[in-house]
Amino acid sequence: MEKHKEQDEYYENPKKKMKYEEEIECKLLQFTIGYITKSGAILLENKNIIDDEYPECAATTTLCINSNKQPYEISILNFQTFEGGELYLIYDNCPKIDINKYYTINEIYSNFINGKYLIGTLHYYYKNNYKNGIIDDVSSIYDQSNSEIKLHYTKSRNELGNVAWKTIKWDLFADFVPK
Repeated sequence: MEKHKEQDEYYENPKKKMKYEEEIECKLLQFTIGYITKSGAILLENKNIIDDEYPECAATTTLCINSNKQPYEISILNFQTFEGGELYLIYDNCPKIDINKYYTINEIYSNFINGKYLIGTLHYYYKNNYKNGIIDDVSSIYDQSNSEIKLHYTKSRNELGNVAWKTIKWDLFADFVPK
């Protein structure tokens, strides 16, 4: 837990699931589970999929079921919170990430910047995606729609067009961002 200067109480960021290994002194992170919907979106674990305000979202939240009659699971990790939403790393390749295993932040960042994860967005103000925990707009880091994200992690703030940092509230990879 961190002690913030402006607060007397201790605060632990709920977005990070971290474990500290004393002998190697490095941050370790753990992925969580999401579920694939028939529309191609991802539903966060333990989220409400009922949307009274937007009944047309029911199709969005219908889960894909595998041959064992279980929902398709996918590994996800929240890596950024910005004004209006959150960004998640999505691992969809086999073999699956072991959600019981912890991964180093260096390992995850390297895989992220080298395109081994997809990026998904959870919009706060689009329909009831935040309330229902629906991640959509899933794409590769190399997609044009993610050019701001890639620029943020590969170029300094002085670089023309690098404006993503202005709306970021929390960034798991803040230590990797060029100054």
